[in-house]
Amino acid sequence: MKRTAFLAELPSGEVLFLPESLQQLCVVRQRKQLRLVFQGQDSPLTQSRMRLDDPLYLLAPYAQIMMLALIWREQPERIYMAGFGAGRIPQVLHHYFPEVVVDCTEIDPDVLAVAQSHFGIRLDHRLRVTIMDGRAYLEGKTEPGNYDLLFVDLSDGTASSPIGLASTDFYALCQRHLARDGVVVVNLLHGDARYREKVELLRAAGQTLYAGRTTRGGTVFFAVNSAPMSATEINALARQLARQHRFGFPFVKHARRLMINPTAGETV
Repeated sequence: MKRTAFLAELPSGEVLFLPESLQQLCVVRQRKQLRLVFQGQDSPLTQSRMRLDDPLYLLAPYAQIMMLALIWREQPERIYMAGFGAGRIPQVLHHYFPEVVVDCTEIDPDVLAVAQSHFGIRLDHRLRVTIMDGRAYLEGKTEPGNYDLLFVDLSDGTASSPIGLASTDFYALCQRHLARDGVVVVNLLHGDARYREKVELLRAAGQTLYAGRTTRGGTVFFAVNSAPMSATEINALARQLARQHRFGFPFVKHARRLMINPTAGETV
């Protein structure tokens, strides 16, 4: 990608450091990877990773799993993502679906600036980012969003997601802005003190719940409004999508491991 080609010429190590930013942002080049790191915590937190030789390859297993939402909405038209970071998932969706509109929120303007300067993000009429709280954005919409896919990928810099984005009221708010057969996708870390409670909140919302465990202590949940699908149906659709879009990451492999209506205990 031409927008990030200049990074390949930089030496390994720290590329950028913003000590005055909310999260003390740092961009680090490590061999053929670029990382967005939050330094303002007890220990550095890698928020996003990008392959310099293939920017559209999603490196993080949780991000690969979140893309499984396409199984239930093969041709999304409108997507909302709470938590933009370096924009890895929005960028991939923007590329593979030339008609889709992706609305995003990011609370830290410095994060968005770094995503644009170092991770190849280019905003346009189909990829839009608003600097504000993810819940406040949905609450402020006077018309239903009618989003086909609604992603929640936020943390407070630790293992926990903000309380306001994991409650019965918030998931009801998501439903108000979801298309009839839409999907809410939530990334939760097992180290979250309220992990089991949050899983039960998702289960109680009434939709069919699917879950995919990541390799780094987390689980991605899919709350789906459409009729339940069997493992055979899921795998067939995953193979079809992988052939159609030629994803470089193991899309089908992740689909085979999905759990249907799991309990909190089954996902940890």
